Amino acid sequence: MPTFENLKTSAIPQVLSFLPFFEDEAETFYTENNTSFFHPYSYHEQVENFLGAVYDAKLIQAFEWRAWKEEAQQYYDQPERLEEADLDILIRLFTYHIRRERFYSGHLVDLLDNGYFMAMLRRLQELT
Repeated sequence: MPTFENLKTSAIPQVLSFLPFFEDEAETFYTENNTSFFHPYSYHEQVENFLGAVYDAKLIQAFEWRAWKEEAQQYYDQPERLEEADLDILIRLFTYHIRRERFYSGHLVDLLDNGYFMAMLRRLQELT
């Protein structure tokens, strides 16, 4: 597995600054957009800002993320595996899930609802 070396570590604190937002159970991360079949959800401005911060930190990297679907699914099905994930795995997970949203609108909804993004952020915080 290659190491991703162009991570912008100085931008990681900005990514982690969204953790309280994702931890707030009263937050609404998205709304349903009944007017568009192709884009059924509108994400909260803070979710959009978070995604921008993830890109700025270079947590989205070029690799064959589609071929990594089965492994990404294992981390999703067994979120306790995140406790052992290293930075390379987190980069792959951020890349996989955020890129997948571009092709499968609404993919992030489940990750937001079940706290998966929050768990990824907590692991990132432990590693940095």
